[in-house]
Amino acid sequence: PEPLPQPAGATAIETAGLVPGLDASSSAIGVSLSSSIGGVAALSFSGSAELGAGGAADLAASALVSLLADRASGSGGAAFVRASWSSAPDPAMPGSRGAVEASLPWTLAVGGLKIGAAPGAMFDFSSSPELLALARAGLWLDSGPLRAGLSGMIPFGLGLGSAEAGPLWPAEIAAEARLMIGSSPFTVSAYALADIAPGLEPRLTAGVGIGLLF
Repeated sequence: PEPLPQPAGATAIETAGLVPGLDASSSAIGVSLSSSIGGVAALSFSGSAELGAGGAADLAASALVSLLADRASGSGGAAFVRASWSSAPDPAMPGSRGAVEASLPWTLAVGGLKIGAAPGAMFDFSSSPELLALARAGLWLDSGPLRAGLSGMIPFGLGLGSAEAGPLWPAEIAAEARLMIGSSPFTVSAYALADIAPGLEPRLTAGVGIGLLF
């Protein structure tokens, strides 16, 4: 999560097509909506639906409140809470399962380059209840109309509930890019996602999106 919301009153809407496993028969479409409140908080909603015979869906809602944010430098921190649910055994939306997450994202900016992390915890009630720690970090370029970067996340079991202590694979890796189209409110996005686990071939997901920022 970006700890600095868009300026006060800004709203972003995006729809994207996702192809998990590079298999068009398992493709999905996603929609997201985010609104800035006073430039210091953001409410977001997102969902995706598989286009195949299963018709499974993923849903999520989140809230972010900036803490010690410095919009001039681009550095800062925030408190982030997210609730998610999925009817799919293998969700199209990364991290979307029956769970509630709380984390503390922060960013350090050096010019247009940003490095950030979002340590947190997640209570997963989708099957056997378990409490997990989350390690998440990213590096991205935020330069005028272009934002592009890499991020990764892996959960860790704490030995509480059904989860054993230690890393829980797969880890999720993402390469993302979003470009504003001239002076218009339109954006175009591209995504390349991978689930990585030791000894297994990566599970790949590709996506493209179009959005509005106003």
